Amino acid sequence: MPNIYLSPSLQPYNEYVNGGSEQYHMNILADHMEPYLRANGIRFTRNT
Repeated sequence: MPNIYLSPSLQPYNEYVNGGSEQYHMNILADHMEPYLRANGIRFTRNT
């Protein structure tokens, strides 16, 4: 069974032109990935 490490950006000062930061948007992306990983039996660890 695969095991992956989710490591979204921890850079809150990299602002996006359309609002928010790199850290904010990459954490949203990782949040949305988690249910798909669980549904497919892929184990994961995530940075904090």
